[in-house]
Amino acid sequence: MVTPKFTGLFISVLQLILNPGIAFEEVEGGRELLDFLDQCLPRQLPAVIVLDYQMPDLNGPEVLQQLSADDRYRQIMIVTWSTSSRTKDMEECKRLGAKDYLIKPDCIDGLNKSVRQLAVLFEMATRRILPQKCRTDTFPL
Repeated sequence: MVTPKFTGLFISVLQLILNPGIAFEEVEGGRELLDFLDQCLPRQLPAVIVLDYQMPDLNGPEVLQQLSADDRYRQIMIVTWSTSSRTKDMEECKRLGAKDYLIKPDCIDGLNKSVRQLAVLFEMATRRILPQKCRTDTFPL
């Protein structure tokens, strides 16, 4: 899974819920993400990218546009992560290829919801069955 720079708590919770063995790669911006992907062999490409809407150098929609233009990346599930709840931003990202659009949480309940949503999306992307606790309404934090 490739993510923008998240808080350590968010990454820790995702690894705990999904699988401690899942590799997370964090990048600083859109250009660094594209460079990282360009260096990956096909079998090394991530199953999921959590893409920050506002990144340095290239923003989320600009990165989505470049990723959707390259057949190598069509199988990667991309989820946009943003503070914006504007319908226009959500629709733009989905039109450009994002599978989902998550609003950054501002409280522990929001973090819980975001982790649950990402767990379901990750399960879809990897076509594997998550532990039963991942299908409940809350996760132990």
